[in-house]
Amino acid sequence: MKFSADRKKRIGYLTAFVLLIISYLLVFITTNILLKQTQKVNQSKENISNLEILFSSLKDVENNYQGYLISANPQSLFNFRKGKLRVASLINLIDFSCKHTVNFENLNKLSESTNQALKTFDAGINQFNDANKIVNDTIKNISYKGSSITYLIKGQIAYMQSLERDLIQKDVSATKSIFSILKIINFSSLIIAILIALYFMISYSKKNNVRRTTDDQTLVYRKLLEQRIEELNTNNKELKEVKSMEKFTATGRMARLIAHEVRNPLTNIGLANDQLKDGVEPNEENLMLMDMIKRNGERINHLLGDLLNATKFVELNLSKFAINDLLDEVLLMAKDRIDLSNTKIIKRYSHNMCDVLVDGDKIKIAFLNVILNSIEALIDDEGKIEIITCNSHNMCKVIFRDNGIGMNKEIVSMIFEPFFTIKHKGNGLGLTNAQNIILSHKGYINVTSEVGKGSDFIIKLNFA
Repeated sequence: MKFSADRKKRIGYLTAFVLLIISYLLVFITTNILLKQTQKVNQSKENISNLEILFSSLKDVENNYQGYLISANPQSLFNFRKGKLRVASLINLIDFSCKHTVNFENLNKLSESTNQALKTFDAGINQFNDANKIVNDTIKNISYKGSSITYLIKGQIAYMQSLERDLIQKDVSATKSIFSILKIINFSSLIIAILIALYFMISYSKKNNVRRTTDDQTLVYRKLLEQRIEELNTNNKELKEVKSMEKFTATGRMARLIAHEVRNPLTNIGLANDQLKDGVEPNEENLMLMDMIKRNGERINHLLGDLLNATKFVELNLSKFAINDLLDEVLLMAKDRIDLSNTKIIKRYSHNMCDVLVDGDKIKIAFLNVILNSIEALIDDEGKIEIITCNSHNMCKVIFRDNGIGMNKEIVSMIFEPFFTIKHKGNGLGLTNAQNIILSHKGYINVTSEVGKGSDFIIKLNFA
């Protein structure tokens, strides 16, 4: 059954293709025939018109000739000569257009008669001028002869025009006959195509109904699957954000534990160092070593303080701010670094944003740390940072997009951890501090990156 259905389908497609080719060929043939017949009809009409213009021009020549004999007006003579040139031009045009028509044999007779008439008129004018512009019997005979030739030309032109009209009638009749045949063929092709269409409609109606039902069920399942996938993606995002929060909280607990456990021994080391300073001989070497102990102890204490500040939730002084204005203020704070690195800043702010409820000073520190991190990842003289603001799921979304060196997945997973850095300078607490500030605002910060293509830092904050 499947083989039979596939075979019928192939036959149907082949038949439809053949009918399409036939229809195209018929249209092509019809168009070409129509163009050729139209050209022939237009050529015949043009020949009839040119013959009419030729006779009219010849009559003008004759009238100017007779006018000159009557009045001896130089203007009539000028018009006579001008008309002769036009008649000669028309003879050449008619000779070219009628060369391959039924009037080919009549062209020579018409050309000879026209030339004879013009020569006769020339002879009359020469005789008139020789006779001191007095009309005599000779001139009258010449005029009569010229008029007779003109009358003869009129008959020749009328005969040639009748031949052209007969040719037009034949072309029109032939075109009608061809169109009638093509109409029958087209109508037959249409009937065959309709019969084939009805056959396939009847043959496949039941199969199409089954297929339609299956497609509807598939569409329902697909929508349900897409809905489940969307829910799963949402849950994954929420889980990822919760894990990020838990990781930050655990890091903070560990940092406080380390600070507590380290500061007590560090205090004892400082006190012991002070006691030694009072009890040992104050020579240069002893003083240098004790100063080194004190300096490094203070440095460790300072790092512990930075770690605690970067990993504990901060107290916030919340107010309403326009996110675009905050970003402009941050860019002004980073202006020197931006100018020094020749970084191009591209703002793509949404102007339909509501205010955010944030601690302005602290959120600017978070934005500044992200921008400085992006600047340090840029390539010299080619760097650019796009700053985008938009509304995403009823939260204010800020994207810092750079075209820097990018990061692999391992670095991305560790970028917010304290003291983690791939730079030659810095303590690795800038992004940790930025994450602390964002999470303290009950917001989210995430990063996507690809080596060699740059990074996107994505921050979400709550609207006021």
